Amino acid sequence: MMPKILIVLGGTSSIANLVVPKLGFDNSKIYYVNRLNINNQLNLNSKKKDTTLIDFGDLQVLEKTLKKFLKQFENEPVVVMNFLGNFGLVESLSRLDVSTALETNKQNLSPFLLIAKLAKNLCSGSIVISFSGAGVGGSNLDDSSLGYLAAKASMSILVEPLDQQLAAHNVRFGLVSPGAFWSPLQKIVAAANTQDIPKSRINRAKQLKNKSSSPEKLIFLLKFLIENPEELGGRSWSANFDSVESKNLSVDFGKMRRLY
Repeated sequence: MMPKILIVLGGTSSIANLVVPKLGFDNSKIYYVNRLNINNQLNLNSKKKDTTLIDFGDLQVLEKTLKKFLKQFENEPVVVMNFLGNFGLVESLSRLDVSTALETNKQNLSPFLLIAKLAKNLCSGSIVISFSGAGVGGSNLDDSSLGYLAAKASMSILVEPLDQQLAAHNVRFGLVSPGAFWSPLQKIVAAANTQDIPKSRINRAKQLKNKSSSPEKLIFLLKFLIENPEELGGRSWSANFDSVESKNLSVDFGKMRRLY
């Protein structure tokens, strides 16, 4: 049966605020897990803002807490949406702080891998959707934070083997690239110095500020994937560029492949 419970990791995300209220879930069936150090002011028009705050700084504590949180849903399939992300520093290659970039990569990749590890304990029929962002796989590749980009690119290749293992438990695991929306991350890029990143990238971020970004394509895609988890599993979908109408997706659709 299609899951009726939605678990939102990173509910303070700008994109989460745009799409979660429009996915058709009963407000009483939506649960939020947010970072402990974030001001929890959610604009989700939810009568039940059931929010769990977790310290994401300690991976062992995070695993223990998240495992305990998910255990309450072990008898009913759920949809888990992972909006978590840490953009890190905006800097060009010439000004790159390698240690900081690697730490940013870790902060983004750790929750992604942990959720995959815990997903095998979810009820059969559950779905996990993470958001890849950073223009991975498209012409708008966002290199304004190399640590962030490295994490998102890693997710795009890891999603396939992780889904293959989770499919044995009848849990599907996939990625969605939501497209560019004005957000705190884009605000950082828009305010960056041209010594840090190319002017074209800064201008692209500034254009988003005055652009009315519609989440309708993203909402349509998410609803489709929730209803068709076999199309989600192991794939990276683009809300702006991939068509859900095709009934004959190739074996390699939405997957990273080395070309010779």
